Amino acid sequence: MKKWPVAVSCLLFYVGTLHSEFVSTEGDFASKVVSFLLVKDYEGAKNSCELAIKIFPESTRLKSLYIRTLSEGGECEKALEVFKRECLGNELGKNFDLLESLSWGILSQREKDSEMGILASLIGAYLTQDARAVQLIRDGMQSSNAYIRGVAIQLACYYNDSILQKEILRLLQEERNWFVRKEVIAAVGKMRLKEAAIDLKEMVASRAISHEEKQAAIQSLVMLHDDLSKEELVSLLQSKRAGFRELAVVLVDHFEKKPLIGLLLPLLSDSSPSVRTRMLAMLGSINFDVSVFSSIKEKLKELSRDLNPEVAIMSDWVLLKVDTEYAKEELVKWILSKNLNASRFAASVLGAGGTFTAPILESCFNQALDKYAKANLAYKMLEQGIQPQIAGTFLRSFLVDRSEKIMLSEGIYPCFTQILPSKVRHMPNVQRYPEMVDQLSRLKILNALAIAGISDLKEIAKSYLQGQVWGVVGSAAVFFIEEGEMASVDIVRELLDDEDQTVRVQAALALAFYGGEKRTAKVLEEAFWKVDWDKKISILEAVGHVGSRESIPFLLSVLEEPFTLPRTIAASSIIQCLYH
Repeated sequence: MKKWPVAVSCLLFYVGTLHSEFVSTEGDFASKVVSFLLVKDYEGAKNSCELAIKIFPESTRLKSLYIRTLSEGGECEKALEVFKRECLGNELGKNFDLLESLSWGILSQREKDSEMGILASLIGAYLTQDARAVQLIRDGMQSSNAYIRGVAIQLACYYNDSILQKEILRLLQEERNWFVRKEVIAAVGKMRLKEAAIDLKEMVASRAISHEEKQAAIQSLVMLHDDLSKEELVSLLQSKRAGFRELAVVLVDHFEKKPLIGLLLPLLSDSSPSVRTRMLAMLGSINFDVSVFSSIKEKLKELSRDLNPEVAIMSDWVLLKVDTEYAKEELVKWILSKNLNASRFAASVLGAGGTFTAPILESCFNQALDKYAKANLAYKMLEQGIQPQIAGTFLRSFLVDRSEKIMLSEGIYPCFTQILPSKVRHMPNVQRYPEMVDQLSRLKILNALAIAGISDLKEIAKSYLQGQVWGVVGSAAVFFIEEGEMASVDIVRELLDDEDQTVRVQAALALAFYGGEKRTAKVLEEAFWKVDWDKKISILEAVGHVGSRESIPFLLSVLEEPFTLPRTIAASSIIQCLYH
């Protein structure tokens, strides 16, 4: 009886050698399996692994290859079963490559996944910086779901692989969804696809596309330029298309070609308000001798009475350098006007005036009637340390008022960012997009209050977290993937110990996504098994964003869940923890 297992082993070894081209050692078997994997013969690799493990049952190398084979071959459930049996509790369970292979296998099985599952696959793949991610991103760019295409296009910019470049060029010709087209146009510039310059110029010249698309095309064309010659500038200025004349201004601004500004001055009389506005914004933002303005001072005053409010206000922006008192008086008139759009824009411009306008910010704030004009002035007062308690008290009450959604709208330059009533439209295939923008905008204002040292913000933060729609924080983190982190998180951090579980978990989510604090992972992991479906998904996203390797055992336990979506997001989060 004792000899029987030996006889069986000898027989298996003999058969194995016949079917494995006479491989005989553990190393020979491992090399054979790797060869099968290289040519994607997963059945051959699996058979060789199973045979080899019978001969070398203690080989950790062969067990690792077996799990890799099952993962890459699409048998993820079996791979997880083998991993749990053979690896948990020993050093093999901490093997980076093995965990990555297991997670990759789950990420690649996404044909029947929901939108969030596919997004999790894309984000997880992107973070690996692995060549395997290229195919997943390309698949995402070909999705029938507009939101998935948009996210995949954003991720493609970071890889800039030739396969992805070709896909971007195809989408530039074929994409019809307005939101996705904007992402494609922006990607062309980020990836510096100079072969798309002709298409971009056609967009700039076209009267058939939206203003937003045209502005995106102009910005991408700027990014495709290495420099600006005088000859090219003259050619653009002579164009009958306003878009090309505006492009001329943006290029001079981008490359800071101060000696060429003289050629642009006739644009102050341009027939296009957009060109006049862009020209004035540049003149007010570039630092050069004030004497340069002497020849155009009267023209600037003429433009300050332009029928287009944006042109008039931008002219006053330039006049701050030339005739400060006159410009301040005109801006105050606009702030107090009944034209709400003009009032709010003028408040933002006045707030960006620095030392020229700082002395009158408080008085304008006190006089302003529109709450959004006051909010913009208060925001600028906070930034400059002008009566922070007065400004902070107003903004605190502004945040408490939830009667309508808000947004932060960036103008020609970031210094002209405005707090406005939200005009954000529902985005096809993006759940609660207006809520995302509203929540993110409010969080930024709350953050500004915290930075300024405004007290008594804890209750506002708590109210914000209690009233927040579940899933919005996580979705916003995916959509606004390039957004920066919170600069101040002390207030929210205090709520990690709140007795209300909803507040506690929401605080952990906010800190995880915007601060990446490791402490939040434990709070989230403990809450995971007690909350409902939507909350589980948000928690898994957040744990991945924190990226602590201490969370891997928790995420591995989630891989045993019977539902595809949490398993996919857990796999994505494992990869984020590995690469953090």
